Amino acid sequence: MAADSIGVNRSYLENIVNGRNKVKKPGARRRADKVLRGIDRWIGLFEARAKAPGTPGFVKSEVARSIMGAARMIAECQVIGIIVADPGIGKTMTLEAIVGQIPGSLIVTINDGTSTVAWFFRELASILNTDAKTSRSENRRAIVKRLNGTGRLLMIDEAHLIDKSLANAIRQLHDSTKCPIALVGQRSLLKRMETWRGDYSVGANFCSRVLFRADVQDLAHRNPGHPLYSVEEIRRVFAQSRVRLAPGADRWLCALANIVEVGAMRAAVTAKRFAEILATRSKNPGRVITVELLERAIKHMALGVDAEVILGKVQERQRKAV
Repeated sequence: MAADSIGVNRSYLENIVNGRNKVKKPGARRRADKVLRGIDRWIGLFEARAKAPGTPGFVKSEVARSIMGAARMIAECQVIGIIVADPGIGKTMTLEAIVGQIPGSLIVTINDGTSTVAWFFRELASILNTDAKTSRSENRRAIVKRLNGTGRLLMIDEAHLIDKSLANAIRQLHDSTKCPIALVGQRSLLKRMETWRGDYSVGANFCSRVLFRADVQDLAHRNPGHPLYSVEEIRRVFAQSRVRLAPGADRWLCALANIVEVGAMRAAVTAKRFAEILATRSKNPGRVITVELLERAIKHMALGVDAEVILGKVQERQRKAV
């Protein structure tokens, strides 16, 4: 694992570590020093990942396993890959968990309207603890120097917000470092890419580098009766909080977490938070979350769909699950 991350042959790394590699020429000595510095960085990253706390509220559901499997495939194949899914099913939380499992992996989150190429390189330079420069080209050179040959997985969250110029910068970064890059976002990224294919100067070059695609929701679309989340997974998610779920509340939350069009797991987590506040205000002695509190919480939430429609969908889901 260390040899792959540093970008050297395993036997060469063993010789360097064990002092069996006799370096006399200046070029060989410089290479050995560079490898030793790479070992120090790798050990630091590995120890930091080992000490890092787990992602709060994260449970390795079928959705999470699909995202993790796709990310590992991209990392192992050393390519640019795309992972798409509907909003609210737990993409970001899963990426944070991947950082704790794959040493050296990185996340950059794209922001709507503010993520220029200069911002991207400045943000990545900061994450890599390089001295961020005012010049975009200087930041890029520092990043390439730090990442080149390391094989570190770069995950770009909210990737459906990237524009063509940023996509081209990401493609150039991959070409220069050979690091695997996972673009994770909503399906609109695929539609955007289709419009780029006609631009042979920039867009087509990026599209030609994307060698892996995974649609997490294919799981649900191929098997409509198969839920994204099980009741047991919902219980494990909310078992990590200080509140208790009353009988039936776990199944109610499971039904909500499986309704993709209203936000899925994100909607379930938010409903639980609203219900917790309502429980506190009603002087609920045990802070127990009941179905009644969850239904009241839905009426306070802005989900883009009428509350009564959502409650009807939840009831329908529960009936089908029986």
